[in-house]
Formats: sequence, C-alpha cells, structure tokens
Amino acid sequence: MENKLNLDPQTILDKEFHVDFKGYSPAEVDEFLDSVIQGLSGL
Repeated sequence: MENKLNLDPQTILDKEFHVDFKGYSPAEVDEFLDSVIQGLSGL
C-alpha cells in the first residue's frame, strides 16, 4: 500500500507530535519522517 502525502511548508510547520514519557513518540516521528521521504522522492 502506497501512502502519498502532499507536503508543503505549512504541513511540515503544522505537524504536531504527542509527547511520550521520555519525549516525543519515536514511532510517530519515524512514521512522519517516512512520509516526508516518500513525498520528497517524487520531486
């Protein structure tokens, strides 16, 4: 399954991550960064 994300500067600026016990949730950050990479790969 391909998950395309339309990235623009505002989307990146508006992205919020939930705070985990020791900071941001690593899984949530990894998932977002994977989406960023997929979006930038199409440029």
